Amino acid sequence: MIRTSLASAPLRVLAADATPVFREGLRAVIDRTVGLEWAGGTDHADAIRRGVRTIGPRVVVLDSAVDPTCTLIRDLVEINPELMVAVLFRDHDRSPASVRVAQSSGARCLLSRDTEASVMVRALLQAHQTGRYVDPRLTMVLSRPWQSASACDAGVLLTARQRQILALVAQGMSEPDIARHLDLGAATVSSHMKETRRRLGARDRAHAVALAYHVGVLPLRPALVAQRGISPVRPAHTD
Repeated sequence: MIRTSLASAPLRVLAADATPVFREGLRAVIDRTVGLEWAGGTDHADAIRRGVRTIGPRVVVLDSAVDPTCTLIRDLVEINPELMVAVLFRDHDRSPASVRVAQSSGARCLLSRDTEASVMVRALLQAHQTGRYVDPRLTMVLSRPWQSASACDAGVLLTARQRQILALVAQGMSEPDIARHLDLGAATVSSHMKETRRRLGARDRAHAVALAYHVGVLPLRPALVAQRGISPVRPAHTD
């Protein structure tokens, strides 16, 4: 049994993970930890939203694969501003953009998904008690030059053509439509989008658009800000 220094009522933990075996393992860790109480697990974002409203957990643990655009994080924090959301990042999600967007969306505990059970438990409790915990490996990711460069100048991250194509993707256009609109070859547009996803650390088109809005590569539309309550990343001042 893992013992903690928590003297008050146990923290109810709700989890969303795309892998059933991992959910069962997480449940076993929570069940044997004094100070934590398992409230349920799922792989569906809507089930987590309902659970936060009806079960009232104090901690939610999210697999980064369940919430690749961090929309769920923002929704959960809106439902309960005091909720402590922890994100477990898979290897391919540990880009500066992905980690930074999760943090700015309201996640207070940022962990690598392969974190040892005892470390995860201490991290969850520390984040709940102090308001924040960042895995040292993710701290290193956030410290990479990519972050400051993209925040200061979108042109450092994407070329003008890449931003143009991504803006059209954000408007709902398909790659063939974009190719016709810009009088480019379909393969050229596809190549630009592949490179754009690589630079942003995005898995697909939707993820790329969400990350681009958050890091300031694409300007936020007023309607989007009002709908999602997104706060744009403000460029850092340099002398």
